[in-house]
Amino acid sequence: MKKLFKILTSLTVASMLSLVCVLSGCGGGGGGGEGSHDHIDRNGDGICDNGGEPMGGGNNNGTGDDNGNGNGDGDDNGGDSELKPFDPTTGAYTFGDKNYYVPTDGLLPEQYVDDNYGTFYEIGVQSYCDSNGDNVGDLKGITSRLPYIRSMGYTGIWLTPIVDSWPRQYGYGAKDYFKIYPAYGTFADFDELIEKAHSIGIKVICDLAFNHTSDSGCSWWNQALAARKSNNTSSEYYNFYHFSRTRPTTSNWEQRDGLWFECSQYYGGMPDLNLAEPKVKAKLAEVIKLWVDDHHIDGIRLDAVKDYFSEESNVATKTQKNMEFVNWVVSEAKKYNPDIYVIGEVYSGRGGTDGTDNYCKSTNASSYFWFEDGYFPGNSNANQNPWHNGTIGDAVNTVVPNGSQAQAKADNYFNSMQNMISGANGKIPAPFLDQHDTDRIGDKLFARNATKIKFAYGLLQMYTGNTFSYYGDEIAMRGIRTMSQSDEERRMGFLWDTSKPPKIVAEDGEVYKTNYSGVTGALQQIADEASILRYYQAANNLRNAFPAIIRGTPSKVSNNGGLLTIKKTWNSQTVYIVINFTNGNKTVSAPTGTTFQKALCPAGTATATSLPAYSIAVYA
Repeated sequence: MKKLFKILTSLTVASMLSLVCVLSGCGGGGGGGEGSHDHIDRNGDGICDNGGEPMGGGNNNGTGDDNGNGNGDGDDNGGDSELKPFDPTTGAYTFGDKNYYVPTDGLLPEQYVDDNYGTFYEIGVQSYCDSNGDNVGDLKGITSRLPYIRSMGYTGIWLTPIVDSWPRQYGYGAKDYFKIYPAYGTFADFDELIEKAHSIGIKVICDLAFNHTSDSGCSWWNQALAARKSNNTSSEYYNFYHFSRTRPTTSNWEQRDGLWFECSQYYGGMPDLNLAEPKVKAKLAEVIKLWVDDHHIDGIRLDAVKDYFSEESNVATKTQKNMEFVNWVVSEAKKYNPDIYVIGEVYSGRGGTDGTDNYCKSTNASSYFWFEDGYFPGNSNANQNPWHNGTIGDAVNTVVPNGSQAQAKADNYFNSMQNMISGANGKIPAPFLDQHDTDRIGDKLFARNATKIKFAYGLLQMYTGNTFSYYGDEIAMRGIRTMSQSDEERRMGFLWDTSKPPKIVAEDGEVYKTNYSGVTGALQQIADEASILRYYQAANNLRNAFPAIIRGTPSKVSNNGGLLTIKKTWNSQTVYIVINFTNGNKTVSAPTGTTFQKALCPAGTATATSLPAYSIAVYA
């Protein structure tokens, strides 16, 4: 564990973090307004003073038009998005000349620890924020939103692939790992993003999909295919991919110009790289150096680790080769940054040769996304009912009366936390509720129910480890894969302003499908104390205020009819987390030697001795 870098205990959050974010100018130009800048907690007795459970709302008192007139601060080209230095006098970062404050009054002081644990936010680059009016999200757009992200309590961002690629698959089919997709910007834009993210305490993880490339516009593929067709064995690219004159019986194969080639199981236009070929690894070593050494990323997300060697039919052999490749990637990255954070995606549950826990145990990656317990059903095979969202989904998706049923759900939640920590085998657990490949929790699983959405996120943020949340979940965006079997519905443009729904287009000009029915934009939710966005901010803040929540070893103190008390200790800090899994108010006694710190309430108001339904309180 790295040492405590700095603890900001004497400052308020308002003087520590960015308070300001211009929300107009992304996804359709100006307009919007300041709304109401109310405090989260006026009297210090809980977070949800107003009660209720609206999906958003609040007052949009601003005016404006597509040219940024009135109180809008941007135009179709994104307006003035220059990030100016932190002003200790005002305690604010400033964007342009129009400011929209993400209220941080009433939140606890953050205690910042400089290590690889944190609170991360996945950004679909294409869908997040368009700075230049071409209807494609870009790097400058993300840079313009860094103060929003930080004031929301996120300490890291995970960017979906930004390498030059075929964006219809969200960038997972690379054309050129040494270039940035032109619509996203330039390396100068990326370096600016990195610099400004680091200046406000945000780490940046980049998605590097080494499994496969695109079959369109990729020079590696074009030269390899030409070499195979002409049987030019002297070509550097002859063994870059898997080819066959006849179709093998293992994995997935497509035919091109009389040759069969192995390809991704997700899309036939992405031929699999031959990761056992030394010349391929030499090229990928250059890619790793480019991003880690030259452009200073803080981490690498490895896509679909279980599929690195899909040509292997024996699970044990395939898994061993996958693990060896992961170890090679990590060792290459650590040449340039010994503290690099490498997280792998093993789309699996716990147990077995290719289970997530075995990858945690047998590789030197920092983390693996924890599908079981957090995402997959906690007590079922990982392939069963994969949209159930595991233990957390089970805990919140049914109204639970006081008594034995609530107690069982509380026990299951605590057990899942312990199982995850144990399965991580000393690595950093990485739980999540959804991401770009899944249906959004607020839409399918929780059916637009604000109480469920809030409580689920609160439970996630009490987990030990590195939690990940998906852009747009903080405003309960929609996103369910339909009969078209397209992921576009899960990757819609972020709704910054209710009145300005974005139109995201792909490389071929096709407009992404959109459905913002019932969704309230971020600008409007910022102004509403009872909104889902403000709950997300409060949950992140509560997590960041106590390092023991993020890093601590949990023990169960009690579970009285669904009122669960967990003790977490890290270094010299101890916190108690009290969670009400029932649908009624519960009387709470502060653990000996502690005082009430803060509560997360989907509805109602918490005090030091009273906790409303589905609420979470912290004592320290």
